[in-house]
Amino acid sequence: MIKNKKGGASLPAVALIAISVFVALVLLFFLFDDGGYIDLSKIQLGFKLTPADGDQGVPTDKCPKISADTGHACCAAPGGVLQATADILYIPASCKDCPADTAFKGKAPEGGGNMYMLCECQPCPGEE
Repeated sequence: MIKNKKGGASLPAVALIAISVFVALVLLFFLFDDGGYIDLSKIQLGFKLTPADGDQGVPTDKCPKISADTGHACCAAPGGVLQATADILYIPASCKDCPADTAFKGKAPEGGGNMYMLCECQPCPGEE
């Protein structure tokens, strides 16, 4: 080991050892991945190379204007009686706005790392 004047390890030697240990660990991770012991594809890094919200970028002309456009209307009238049929709708975050008959409640990740807006249905007319 390289020693400095006071008898301790010199800074370049310590840095070289730290870098060597790091490289060895990275190589081990790749060897374990190739051997099937771990799956590096499931490790999520602190950044993404996708759009800012992590969604797949739904074209805005495909964004729902009202809840019925999603296929899950907030209110429906089966048998002539108006009643609530949904509470929360998941809308892709790239849409930027919730449907008109809902209110924004927050964002939540969904499978695949996509980000969605949580849109809460407003009370049906006559329910208030």
